Amino acid sequence: MQASIQMSAYANAAKAAAAGAALLVATPAFAGDAGAGEKIFNANCAACHAGGQNSVVPDHTLEKAAIEKVF
Repeated sequence: MQASIQMSAYANAAKAAAAGAALLVATPAFAGDAGAGEKIFNANCAACHAGGQNSVVPDHTLEKAAIEKVF
């Protein structure tokens, strides 16, 4: 059991590190350029936000209700 908890902690740390790295290289998209926004999302965000979900912080999805709750 201890090994699985430790592996889970390492997996979460790896996900957090990947998310942090993605933030460092993310390029801003402008609202009027949907094609560029899609490319940027696919390159920088889709890995953690597949299907509008969030693999790093499950409560912070891209669904409208979750976004409105945060902001």
